Amino acid sequence: MSDHHYIFDERFAESFLHSANPHRVFGIRLKPFSNWHRLQLEWIDSKVLLGGAQKWDLYLASRICSTQYPQVAPNPRRGSLADLMWHLSHWHRNLSKELMAFYAYIEDFSAPPKLWGGKGSSMKKLSEAYEDLHRITGNPTHLQGAREAAYQAFLQENQDTQLDDTISQVAYYCKVTGRPPHEAWNMPIGELAWMNIAFAKMEGSKIDIWTPMDEEHFQKHLLTRQQKIAEIAKEIEEEHPETPDRLSMSLAAVKYWQKVVDRTSKG
Repeated sequence: MSDHHYIFDERFAESFLHSANPHRVFGIRLKPFSNWHRLQLEWIDSKVLLGGAQKWDLYLASRICSTQYPQVAPNPRRGSLADLMWHLSHWHRNLSKELMAFYAYIEDFSAPPKLWGGKGSSMKKLSEAYEDLHRITGNPTHLQGAREAAYQAFLQENQDTQLDDTISQVAYYCKVTGRPPHEAWNMPIGELAWMNIAFAKMEGSKIDIWTPMDEEHFQKHLLTRQQKIAEIAKEIEEEHPETPDRLSMSLAAVKYWQKVVDRTSKG
């Protein structure tokens, strides 16, 4: 038997290997999360992306994510008869459970390549710290914190561009492949991003993807950072002696990266 094995980028696998079961939120079957969905969510300033989502916000997001280009989901006004009727029929549903199902759905289709450095890198780290904390606590607030930080990182990375990233991704795919726009608009976000990165590299663009090997090498240079996080964890444990070690370290990582984000935003 050979000891050799493939070293797979988890983000690549996440973008192409999806759950065998269809995703449903509030009983609505969702289409693979695409740029068409993201465009509509951004257009209505969806709280599912911005934070503080309630049942109605999540319902509207689910309606949007059940569409395909060029269909636009209706956006009933809050306080309308449709709003009232929906609340009467869905008041019993658990928001945290449905919200976690929606974020799991996004994760299943939206894992673009991780690139070296750039704007928003510290915000990405904050998102990752929140994700690790959520894996321990199962608290949907921590998962929402991860999503909010990831979205802010996306905005920071694209704040200097004159075109929205959604149309840039779609237009580039259509230009390179000659395929119709609906194919790109409806393609899962992660798949489209990986395909476009591959096309760009084939054309000679210098784009550095953060690979599993990069991650392995980078781990050797984390001693100073880990010491600082450990110091924060010790302070947490002194204030709350009952806190388990792993939880205190995850809380400390969130605090550490929040400080980095605050510092970089000022400077």
